[in-house]
Amino acid sequence: MKKVFIIFIICIFSILIFANISLEEVLSTYKSKSISYQKESVVYSINSKAILKALSPLLPQISYYISMDTSSLATSYTYSQGIRASQTIFNIPMALNLASSKRESDIALMNFKVNKFNLIMNVIDKYFTVLSFQERLHIDSIITSREEENIKKSKIMFKNGIISRTDLLNIQSNFYTIQAAYHSDKKEYIKAKSDFSVLTGIISEEHFEDIDSIPLIDMNNWDIENILADLPEYKIFKYYYSIKSINVASASSSFLPTASLSIGAGLSDSVLDFDYNNFMDNYSLNAGLSIDFPVFTGFSRTIGVINSSLEKKGAYLDMINQENILRTEIENFPLTVEQILALFKSNINIMMAQYDIFEKSVKMYEKGEISSLDYISYQKNYYDAVINLLEAKKQLYLTYYRYLYYLRRIQ
Repeated sequence: MKKVFIIFIICIFSILIFANISLEEVLSTYKSKSISYQKESVVYSINSKAILKALSPLLPQISYYISMDTSSLATSYTYSQGIRASQTIFNIPMALNLASSKRESDIALMNFKVNKFNLIMNVIDKYFTVLSFQERLHIDSIITSREEENIKKSKIMFKNGIISRTDLLNIQSNFYTIQAAYHSDKKEYIKAKSDFSVLTGIISEEHFEDIDSIPLIDMNNWDIENILADLPEYKIFKYYYSIKSINVASASSSFLPTASLSIGAGLSDSVLDFDYNNFMDNYSLNAGLSIDFPVFTGFSRTIGVINSSLEKKGAYLDMINQENILRTEIENFPLTVEQILALFKSNINIMMAQYDIFEKSVKMYEKGEISSLDYISYQKNYYDAVINLLEAKKQLYLTYYRYLYYLRRIQ
């Protein structure tokens, strides 16, 4: 399998000069501030306790009781007090329910891991969205300042007959278009910053730092089977299938008898007394064993077995389908990395080329060698190249963090 390296690629064009917040800082602090992350933690804590609920019916039930009875004339009364304890000693459905609840707790953990990873990916996406509009505003400001000077020069050129009135009007129109774009981008920037703050809980007026180095992605020892076997997205379906298999066994065991044991110790007297020694000397002990043999339940047990078997089959097909989807994604991941990296490098080259062309077009326009429309076109191409580079960088970072997510499965 081809080895793909991404070794500290330096982006030639530095986008932000006064950057204060980095993506690394955001990813290291958002967990303590993000309501979304805290909510996921609470949901996991609740769902992970499913096994404790299932364990309760299998534990001994102990209670203390006290009662008092009077005669119809209220001339005498009797009272009783004691301790009761009961224990289920043979109930296969309850035992199987415990195993099923253990799998539900496992699923809760896998869902937490998946949701946590998706939250990280969402944070990265929002970060680059803010960064993109931040850079748009930066470029809008630079070009606006330049175009103000360009209008002055164009008026002089028009008076000297170097450019036509149409060229002058095009330059003026372009200036107003850039101004409108600035206000539109400002609005979108505020919205993107707000969305980012809601997601991460990080509120700051500081600039976001551009990323000009990408860590290594090494595709050696890319173990597809081990990655798939430990992938939470696959384990969820695997555990769900396990639950359905347990449900089949539980439905089948409903044809078997159930048994429970009860033990009680109590004292009955006509004098209300809580004396411990008296209770120990005069208590009565009783024990009972109950066995329930189901004979006919209106075919409900048979229908239960059939339904459970069909649900198990559906869960198996879902598991196989998910396995095929994930296996294809993992197998193609090295190629995806290669393509994303190639796209990133191409966008760097395109941005550098468009910057050079745009700088040359400024001088060519001032000399009257190109029209105003050509100049505006080169300007727009440069603008788009910068934004496309940011988008390619975002895709590269999203791919890198997915790579780390896969890598944890084999470490």
